[in-house]
Amino acid sequence: MKLLTHALFLVVSCITFGQEIDPIEAQLLWETNITAILEENHDRIIDQAEFPLNTFYGDLTPEEFRSSIHDFFTAEVLEDIRRQTPEDFQVIVNADGITAYMLVVMTTTVTEDGEFESATILSFKKEATGWKLYHIDAAG
Repeated sequence: MKLLTHALFLVVSCITFGQEIDPIEAQLLWETNITAILEENHDRIIDQAEFPLNTFYGDLTPEEFRSSIHDFFTAEVLEDIRRQTPEDFQVIVNADGITAYMLVVMTTTVTEDGEFESATILSFKKEATGWKLYHIDAAG
């Protein structure tokens, strides 16, 4: 876990250097998008996503995302998000030069072979219609 956490911190630090989170925007993003995720409101989640949605499974249509939404927002992911606050967002500048907010969700899976840590990384960007989930990645 420490290795994964340190690696993610280094990557995020390099990307976000000099960028500050806007507390009002972070709170707005939390109250709209993150609340929909925590409430498992699939219609709102999909309405607040950009499609095709880029994920670690590939680019998904709204129908594909709806049918696999529980693969992304597992009980463990939701549990970790509940422990976070709007201050936990990281500011990133994506490949297109667009400023976005990222939330890193850490989970641990215990199997007979040991304990495995992973991260689900949710990236949001602001558009004219509000904050949009545009990328879901995984590490671990």
